[in-house]
Amino acid sequence: MDRLQLFAIGFVPKAPALLSLCSSGYVVLEILRSQERRSRLYHRIVLWMNISTSIMAGCHFVGTWAMPHGTPGSMGALGNDITCKIQGALLTCPGFSVTAYYASLSVISYVAVKNDFKDKHNKNIEPVIHFISVGIPFILALIGLKYNYFNPAGAWCWVDHLPSGCDHDPNVECIHRVDGFYKILLISCMYSLTILTLVMMILIYCKIRKEEKSTEDSYSGEDRRSHEHQKKSKIVLLQISLYCLSYVLTYILIFLVRMMQWTTGKFNITLYSAAIFLVASQGFLNMIVYILLRNSAKYRFALSQARPGQTTSQEEEQATNDSTIISNSQENSRYEFSIFEGTRPSPSPQIWNGGNTVIPVANVSYVSEEDEGTEEIGEA
Repeated sequence: MDRLQLFAIGFVPKAPALLSLCSSGYVVLEILRSQERRSRLYHRIVLWMNISTSIMAGCHFVGTWAMPHGTPGSMGALGNDITCKIQGALLTCPGFSVTAYYASLSVISYVAVKNDFKDKHNKNIEPVIHFISVGIPFILALIGLKYNYFNPAGAWCWVDHLPSGCDHDPNVECIHRVDGFYKILLISCMYSLTILTLVMMILIYCKIRKEEKSTEDSYSGEDRRSHEHQKKSKIVLLQISLYCLSYVLTYILIFLVRMMQWTTGKFNITLYSAAIFLVASQGFLNMIVYILLRNSAKYRFALSQARPGQTTSQEEEQATNDSTIISNSQENSRYEFSIFEGTRPSPSPQIWNGGNTVIPVANVSYVSEEDEGTEEIGEA
């Protein structure tokens, strides 16, 4: 490779990695500073996912600097064998933890739907999620460290032979060779979590559609057309697809490049540069999805309608009373509907089961971003 290609490999990930580090830090602070968010399983999962992502982003930013000084085919190698192995271990755990937490988001959504959004069921599933998301990647990292599987691998240290490509060149002796079982183990974990995510998405959608179909016959004419635009299945499919899309955009190219590298010993430099750019952007993409789900369009519409202008003293008093009632309700939600929040949008079961999906603005609460302890409420 020429110097321009080496420069691209060494420095392309740094800008998006720094952006991801800041983005993940923002999400972590947003959750930690809000007691309401910390009390919900979804936000706690996102918290740990972004902590893991921030560590990955730090490793991506360091990049080739962690490689042993003088590593052939690397620009900016300033480290040693120890720094390289540490980087490889951190990209495995908590790196793989991010993938596991992605899958867990679809699992908690399915559990929420299945158990009618009752939070008591979260107490049993949360320890299992953390045990799998942290425990399995930790074991993978220990195996990689023990058998010297973490070596310079393009833009950073990860799973590769030393020197890279020695397994396909009979004239080059391998100092460290990655056994096939470890590659199969990594691919199996990745595929299993991806399949689990897709299966949970399908089950969630099917269950919600079943609930909707049970009430669709009661609609006719204009009501039916209005109901078609407000189906919970469509909203749910959009919400859970956002994280899935973020995951696919992040990993699809790097996965293809690594498969090509492991099977043929070669990789396309242009494709690889695009792949490492997307991987390093993961924290930023996660932040965008988190904000989109938090500030949904329907939530914004409700808020804008809640403040059409100045209210009379009687209207203000009524709004205050409504706010007090809602703030004491366990069914309170900032959103018209959010699959990840794990709560109904209204105390009325008809909202979930396909009844009237139009929610009065007076029943939509709002937690100020400047003061999380203050709830404002208005009437349509």
